[in-house]
Amino acid sequence: MTGIATHGLFAPGLSTRGPVSSVLEECLRAQLDAGQRSAIASFIGVSPLSRAARARYREALEERRSDIVFSRLGSEFTVLHTLATQAGADHLVIGPPGLFAVTTRSFSTKRIRAGGARFMVNGRKNGCVTTARRDAAQVSGQFSDIAGAHIDVTPLSVVVEPRSLSLSAPEVAVTESAKVARWFAGLPRVLSDETITYLRTVAELPGDWQLSVEASDDAERHAQRFERLRREVEAAKRRAHHCPFICLSVMVGG
Repeated sequence: MTGIATHGLFAPGLSTRGPVSSVLEECLRAQLDAGQRSAIASFIGVSPLSRAARARYREALEERRSDIVFSRLGSEFTVLHTLATQAGADHLVIGPPGLFAVTTRSFSTKRIRAGGARFMVNGRKNGCVTTARRDAAQVSGQFSDIAGAHIDVTPLSVVVEPRSLSLSAPEVAVTESAKVARWFAGLPRVLSDETITYLRTVAELPGDWQLSVEASDDAERHAQRFERLRREVEAAKRRAHHCPFICLSVMVGG
């Protein structure tokens, strides 16, 4: 498991899943096949995204949005992200309410119902509860091995931008991305300052918990490239929206 520990905020550009498996990097790799747009295509707002990059772009954009959500936690929280290899959790949160293995899932525009061990997406069963429990158990095992004592890790499923979220006493904590900071703020304190400091120290030990300097630099470069691509995509959307009005004005003026 790899990760980057930051207090309260993510370090700029490092909120990816890792230098190998990152959806963001996969999107950029697919975008390499995109040809240069013509001047006319750029003018009318044709998307700069290649066909292969479109699906990955949406996933990468949602991943970035979920990372921004966690940046809103207070300075008393430590957030480790890029938890790649063995555990499937996207983030590990350390703070006064305890330790949480966070699994984020993009269910944009979908209806979510969670109750007991059931997690339904548009009326169909989904394995989010099982996955969240497994991820938390794996993180707990790895963290406990490093700490030399059993460390409880609570699973948390975060649903990114659902159309609706209905909860009825779910066995695994569930919240939507827009309410993450509020959800953590409403939890009681269970860890002392000394325990939090100790756990942060364990989490920041060299080795499995941190990316190498080279990987961190790569992640930052990928984030910068993706941000440039995002700006180009948004600019194309704006041009496509206004293009009919521009063309009409030109025709009327001519």
